[in-house]
Amino acid sequence: MRYYINRKKRKNTIAIFLGVLTVSITIIALILKLVNFLRMFKKNTDSFIMFADAEIDYDDEVFEDKCVAVISAKAKIDLSNAIASNNPMNLCLKCKYSNTEVIVPSEWNVKVQGNTLKSTIINEVKFDKENFEAPLLFINYVSESSHLRIHSVESNKKIEMVEQAI
Repeated sequence: MRYYINRKKRKNTIAIFLGVLTVSITIIALILKLVNFLRMFKKNTDSFIMFADAEIDYDDEVFEDKCVAVISAKAKIDLSNAIASNNPMNLCLKCKYSNTEVIVPSEWNVKVQGNTLKSTIINEVKFDKENFEAPLLFINYVSESSHLRIHSVESNKKIEMVEQAI
């Protein structure tokens, strides 16, 4: 009888140990997966925004190729006072569970393209194929479960005037 009780306790102890070991391995695997995801998301990015509200201004800077990654955050990328490069410019956006706003100068020629998954893209700028004199900006985005709004300074002023009238 005594042997049977010790054997039963031993089985329970082993079962508890195996359960704790399985949960620990699962948690470690999830953490490693998250770290790997963040590492891949940060790769080749100039700015990385996570769990915060941020505003990126390019005031009086020559804007060239930039890449911004936004995860679970609100970001405002303001190019309204940026100085255009002589070459075509690229803005790469990686958005995941975020709200991102991009403001471009109204005199720039902007081409917006990208991939979405369960996202809302509001593109208020127009690409003029015949205007070769205007600075050219390509906005390439990958957006998952996000809201992305791209507009010019001119449309931003119209919205402010409507808000003031109300």
